[in-house]
Amino acid sequence: DLISESNSNPAFLLNAVNCLYIDGGLRKRIGNTLRKSKTKSLLYSIMLAGTQLVSLVQTKDRPLTPTDLLLLVNFVTNSQSFQSSESWAPICLPKVSDKGFLHSYIHFLEEDICLIMVTSDPTDFYNLKQCKEKIVASFAETNVMESVVAAFQDSNKYVDEIESSVSEFVHFVYKSINTSQFFMPALRPPFDTKHARKELMRRYQRVHARMLSQRKPHEIYYEVSERHTSLSWFRLKEFEMHAVFTSLVSKEAAV
Repeated sequence: DLISESNSNPAFLLNAVNCLYIDGGLRKRIGNTLRKSKTKSLLYSIMLAGTQLVSLVQTKDRPLTPTDLLLLVNFVTNSQSFQSSESWAPICLPKVSDKGFLHSYIHFLEEDICLIMVTSDPTDFYNLKQCKEKIVASFAETNVMESVVAAFQDSNKYVDEIESSVSEFVHFVYKSINTSQFFMPALRPPFDTKHARKELMRRYQRVHARMLSQRKPHEIYYEVSERHTSLSWFRLKEFEMHAVFTSLVSKEAAV
C-alpha cells in the first residue's frame, strides 16, 4: 500500500505512476478502444496490470494528476472484494474535486488486469457496464488480453535484459515528464532485499534533491562513492533519468 511503499517506491519521489513495459502499438490500440467506449459523464478510463499503468484515457479539461491516480491505484489494488465481481464505489480524488465524490466502475478482466472507469454521474453503472462489454469484445477480436497478461508476467526484467552494453549497470529509473509516468527494471540480487531497495531509493532521493535544490536545476549530475556510481540527467519538460552503476564503471561508459 501507499504507506508501506513510501520508502521504496520512486512514484512519490518523482510524482509519477509506474507504467507497464509493453509494445507501443499495443498500448495505442488499448487507448483507442477505451476512448471509443464512453458515456457523457465519463471522466477517466484506466487499465492496470497489478499496480502498473497500461493505459489512461482522460478528458482534456480535467486531467488526472499522478497523486490522484496513485490514490486510485491504491484504492483498487488493496481491496480483495473488487477482484471477485464488478464493483461500483464512490471515491474522492482531491485534485479533481475536494468537495464531493466521484463514482468508479471497477472490473478485473483477468486476475491482475483491472479496468476502472470514473464518472461524475452516480447513476452511470449500467451504462459503464455496457461500455466494459464493448471493450472486452474488442479486446477479444485482437487478442489484447493475452498480450497484456504476457507482458505483465514478463514485467520483472533485469537491467541487463533491457540494456546489456554496460556490464556495470545496476539499475535505473526513467520518467517521462510529459506523461508523469516512469519505468524501472527489477532489482537483481543482492540488490533485491528490503534494505538494499531502501538504500537505493535513498540514493535516488539524495541525488534528486541535489539536482533540483538550486535556483537553476542541474541538467546532469555525476557522483562516485565507494560502492556505487550515480548518473542523473534532467531535461526540462522532457524527461528525468537516474541510473546507478557499480563503482568500477568508467565515466565514459556511464555517460
